[in-house]
Amino acid sequence: MNKLLFLLIFCGCIVHLESNIDSLSFSITSRPARDKIEVLHNLIEEYADTNQYEKAVEHLKELISLLQKEDPEIPIATYYKRLGKFYFKLDKYDDAKENYEIALYRFQQHQNQYQSADLFSEIGFVNQSQGNYLEANEYYSRALDIFEQIADSTNVALILNRIGSTYKFIEEYDKALEYYYLALEIRKKINYQRGIAGSLNNIGTIYLFKAKYQKALELYFQALELNEEMENDSWISFNLNNIGYIYYLQSKYSEALEYMKRSLQIKGEIKDLRGQMHTLGNIASVYNAIGDNELTTEYLDQSLKLAKKIGSKQHLLQCYRDLAIHNEQNKNFAVACDYLNSYISLNDSLFNQEKIAAIQELQTKYETTKKGKEIELLKKKSEIHKIKLRRNRILKFTFIVGFIIILALAMIIFFSYRRARSEIEKRKIIQKKLNELNKNLENRVEMEVKTRRAQEQKAIEQSRLAALGELAAGIAHEINQPLHSIAFSMDNMALALEEDDADKNYLQKKTERIFEDIDRMKRIIDHIRTFSRKQTDEKEVLFNINSSINNAVNMIKEQYSNQRIDLKIDLDPKLPDVLGNVYRFEQVVLILLSNGKFAVEKQENFANGNFRKKLKINTFYQKNFVIMEFSDNGIGIPEENIHKIFDPFFTTKKQDKGTGLGLSIASSIVSEMGGNILVKSESNKGTKITIKIKKGKL
Repeated sequence: MNKLLFLLIFCGCIVHLESNIDSLSFSITSRPARDKIEVLHNLIEEYADTNQYEKAVEHLKELISLLQKEDPEIPIATYYKRLGKFYFKLDKYDDAKENYEIALYRFQQHQNQYQSADLFSEIGFVNQSQGNYLEANEYYSRALDIFEQIADSTNVALILNRIGSTYKFIEEYDKALEYYYLALEIRKKINYQRGIAGSLNNIGTIYLFKAKYQKALELYFQALELNEEMENDSWISFNLNNIGYIYYLQSKYSEALEYMKRSLQIKGEIKDLRGQMHTLGNIASVYNAIGDNELTTEYLDQSLKLAKKIGSKQHLLQCYRDLAIHNEQNKNFAVACDYLNSYISLNDSLFNQEKIAAIQELQTKYETTKKGKEIELLKKKSEIHKIKLRRNRILKFTFIVGFIIILALAMIIFFSYRRARSEIEKRKIIQKKLNELNKNLENRVEMEVKTRRAQEQKAIEQSRLAALGELAAGIAHEINQPLHSIAFSMDNMALALEEDDADKNYLQKKTERIFEDIDRMKRIIDHIRTFSRKQTDEKEVLFNINSSINNAVNMIKEQYSNQRIDLKIDLDPKLPDVLGNVYRFEQVVLILLSNGKFAVEKQENFANGNFRKKLKINTFYQKNFVIMEFSDNGIGIPEENIHKIFDPFFTTKKQDKGTGLGLSIASSIVSEMGGNILVKSESNKGTKITIKIKKGKL
């Protein structure tokens, strides 16, 4: 029988030899490719961060080509989506739409609703930027349907806001207001402050266009208040400029200048050159209305300099025109003539550039269509080639399998005769071995169980010592406080004795205070010593988990406070006791706190500067269960990792940051107490861990 098994394995190796060689070849040749892929990723990030989008596009296209060569089936929809974003930044709208549509097609194939809806929104925004408002609204409607289905309120409000903007551009202001107000209502329900401010600005702008200045002012002031609370300087300067512009339209020139100059100051601080350029032009308009020719010229000149620096040709046209008119009104005809000539030259240049751009756009569309047809033809040829290869492999595989089956049947017949003769002897030998194994089985199982328990206990002890290492700063602070108190009391006693004004009662009180601090340090040291020593011989007792939580928190609260982590504790004082080891449960709490600290610090690295790191522990009693809930607002756990987090050695941290044993040990300790752990998490929003333990009985 052993010879038969060897023969089957040998034949199986022949069958898979070709595929294994192909796999080996790929693994060898793909190493340099993987290195290049990593380099390209880094280059793309660097160019994107420095706004060098043309170089980012060049390297991203190279990366997509390389990935497709490595594996044609690799999901690269996100890369096409990002390529579309880069083209949009470069104002190459047709290229942006083309790449967005490729990404959309791939995401739809994988039934990714969120990404599909997001791409409908982005394609709509590109059309809106091109002035194709009807097409934009068609895409927005498709995005809106999906976001409403998946109950994504934030994006529903965003789409409603964008639809409102398309109606604003075609001057259907009542329709625009309808959608802006719908977006505002949703953002208020979800308390999205930045979105509320944006909606108020949009609605205020519509009322400005409708010449309802008082209503527009009211909305702009509301938006300004929200933006000041959020310290959003960019939008604060925008609100101030718009408020000043409304005062200008109302001929309230002193108020207009006050708000416009505040806006200009903030834009200067945040280096918003384009914003400064527009605000300088507005201030010049106010001074022109007042009749201050000198300041009008000064602010127009400053606006013109910024327009040249930025390269804003449209604003240059406006500046040349305003300066020509202003100098003509002041009878500076020579200067006015110079500015008028500059205006005419630039206007003619822009007109010619528009014609050239239109011709280039037609050429691009033609080349894109031609390229698309070539790609389709190549795809068809590739599919035909794949079908032929698949057919040849099936024929080859069928022949080899048939040969193996015939050979195997022949070998079975040959060996069956010999096997029958030795079967009785083999059965006797096997029976004897089974009897021996049965005798030793119980002892071996018991030894295995003891070994496993010893290993688990060792892991728990190592985790406990690691936790103490992390908490060293907090423990030092807890001991340092009573030491300072003792030193202070001793200084007071010495001072009192030197001045001969210390009576017996005073010295008695100070002495008692010193002994209280000594006792506090003794309790802390005893607790640390008890927590750190082995717990294998400890019997289970009834204890209140609030005490374990408080002990754990006392060791880390100072450390977490120094690291600006907001730790909230809400414990039910009427909790019944549970059965277990108070120090082991304390270790569970420390593991959860350590993981929560890691999660909020990682989220802080990706969030804006106003992110607040929050941890919370609360307890309550429900249906014979003592329940502890631990939550954080950290990076969250990806859905594909939720079922792995309690596996030993599973970790997403770097090697020097964690072993992957923490949650595995916590789960083991809770299970020993007859409880269980439930985890709910959402990426970039936080994690909630619930521990349920039955009320204890001795």
